[in-house]
Amino acid sequence: MLVLLLGASLALLARRAGSIPHLMPPPPHGGHRDYPLPPSELHATGLRGEVGRVDAAAFGVRADGQHDDTAALQAAIDAADGRAVVLPAGTMVITQPLARETAEQWAPGLKLQGQGVGVTVLDNRVANGAAIVARTTVRYKFQLGGWVRDLTINSTTHPTNSSGISVEGVYNFRVNSVWIDGMTADGMVNTNLAMDGDAAIELQVSNSWFLNNQGHGFNSHFGFCNNSLGCTTPNVQSSFATFRNNYFSSNGKPALRYMGLMGVLEGNGFTTNPAGGLLIDYGGSNNAQITCIANSFENVSAAAAAFSPSSEV
Repeated sequence: MLVLLLGASLALLARRAGSIPHLMPPPPHGGHRDYPLPPSELHATGLRGEVGRVDAAAFGVRADGQHDDTAALQAAIDAADGRAVVLPAGTMVITQPLARETAEQWAPGLKLQGQGVGVTVLDNRVANGAAIVARTTVRYKFQLGGWVRDLTINSTTHPTNSSGISVEGVYNFRVNSVWIDGMTADGMVNTNLAMDGDAAIELQVSNSWFLNNQGHGFNSHFGFCNNSLGCTTPNVQSSFATFRNNYFSSNGKPALRYMGLMGVLEGNGFTTNPAGGLLIDYGGSNNAQITCIANSFENVSAAAAAFSPSSEV
């Protein structure tokens, strides 16, 4: 059964193109920082002793927009082992996914802290994958409590089938103040290639931008099961996911594709998405339940919000 709960303040403003000037909301300058000391006070070893945060610059990250920083960033992520990795200001070239993959139950999730949107930039040159990956490799063994904050993901090379962030088998993963622009696939994808139907619980996406991606801005991707890991149900439920104060513009597919239980969309803006704003997808065995409050749909040539039983990925 499909349930769409519309709050009293829901604004479905499906206006004709050109009727209202398009105003791009500016990114925050500097983002928010919740760590107690500035990056300049990080210990030379790369570890912030009192809270165990890792300074990526101490592992050789140059952030000059020219050198490949993939190996240095991955070394910092591996050394952190679930602690927060503080990324420097500048542009970091990425040619392979920056990944945290775990096999034990409730392993601490990937945590990446930038210096602000437009200040910390990942130049995504990863083909057939995502710049940032958080996933578990064993069914029913979930990562817990990861996040990505205060950075930009764009691309100067636009490799084939490239996404910004990919998560799989994560609980309480948060994305806040992240600008994802110009991916050749999806801006962010929640996939279920190996996990159970509730592979992402309490996913939180807030204060972020999904722009000019050839696929979806955000995609709950049910994909195909990895039978070697015992998966038999080819769908994903992003249970209790919340999307607050995000902006979706000029994405090639419906800007936000959601498949899941008890999702919440509040205060999001959808502008100039030619394939549609919100797609609530029903895979046949999941419960498509979502609450929408005060979301704006502007210059959307297709349906602002739609239901679909499709198998489109």
